[in-house]
Order: sequence, then structure tokens, then C-alpha cells
Amino acid sequence: MPLFSSYITKSWIHYNSLSPFIVSRAFAIMSIVTGLRFFEGFYKSIIIGLERQVLSNKIIIVTATIRNFGALLLITKFSNSIDSFFLWQGVVSVLTLFIFYLKTYKLLPTSDRKNRISFNIIKKTWNFASGMIGVTFISLILTQSDKILISKRLTLEYFGYYSIAFSASSILFSLIVPISQAMYPRFCKLVESQKKNLLAHHFHLASQLVSIISGSAF
Repeated sequence: MPLFSSYITKSWIHYNSLSPFIVSRAFAIMSIVTGLRFFEGFYKSIIIGLERQVLSNKIIIVTATIRNFGALLLITKFSNSIDSFFLWQGVVSVLTLFIFYLKTYKLLPTSDRKNRISFNIIKKTWNFASGMIGVTFISLILTQSDKILISKRLTLEYFGYYSIAFSASSILFSLIVPISQAMYPRFCKLVESQKKNLLAHHFHLASQLVSIISGSAF
């Protein structure tokens, strides 16, 4: 992304009064932050997979508070430039990644064996993993393609309004995600142990909980 930031700025974004250099540099910083968030999600998924959701949520609450309130303090008291905002996001992303990294390796069992990639495990789970990759890819297209198209048509100001409206409409989804994160590792554990009756019980329980929360929100 940093390599294409200038191209995106000149051929895609309507930045009005902002200078192309500032917008291009903001895109470069955003791409780095996005890469850090990807690895952050990797370690967070490991902690959730170990069914330590409370620990994961504590880290998220602390780092999100630092990220958002720190950015608010920065732009209101010290510097309101775009660079300052995204640089702060990058600093907090590095801090968050480091915390998740430490906590992940602290939770993993110790072993005298050297760490290596097990291709046998990848082969055994490839059908499931490839299906999940496909679902994630399709979901990414369905949920993000509108922003790509609209960013070409609107100025950054109106695109910002659209992003705020989208975030507000995603509150319901945010209520459902914690349930999915809490139940999915347990589903996997029950499938592995061949406890189908208990799996069905937990699945129906989670479905009822989702229905109640989503229905109440409307």
C-alpha cells in the first residue's frame, strides 16, 4: 500500500483543500497500521481459541481507551494534523501487538521441541480452513466493496459522514460478535471430542441468545 499511496491519491481520492502529499502520506501510514492490526488479530485469535476471552477483552478495552482518548487529547491539545492522528494510531498498534504477543506465548504450553510449521496438521484441516478463507473473502467483498466504490464518487468530507453512518449501523453486529467469539472455540472443541449432543445443545443455546439480543435491539 505505501508504494501505491501516490497513485490512489491522484487517481481515486477527492481530497479538496488537502495537499496531495499529506493525503498520500496518510495512506502510507494507514497501510502500516492495517498490517499491524492484521498481526494483532492473529495473536488475539489464538487467545480467543484458548477460551481466554476475558483476558482478550481486557487488553482490547485498555488499548482501545488509549487509542481513542489519546487521539482525542492529541488532536485537541497538541496537534490536529492528519499525520499526528495516524502516527498515534501506529504507536498504539505497536503497543497492542506487543501485549498480545507476550500474552499469547505466556498462555501457550512450554515444550522442548523446536517451533516449526506442521504441514500434516495443515493437510488434515485444509478443507475446513479453505472454506473459512472463502467465507472470509466473500464477506470482505460484501462489506467493504461499497466503501471502495463510494470513495471514488464522494469527497473525503462526505465519505467521512458515510463512514460514521456505517459505524452506527454496525452496532447490532458488534453485539453479536462477542457471542460468536465466545462460542466458536467451544464448538471446535466439541467437534474434536465427538460430543455431538453437547455441541447441538450449545449451538441452540447460542442461537437463542443471538435471536434475543438482535430481536431486542429492533
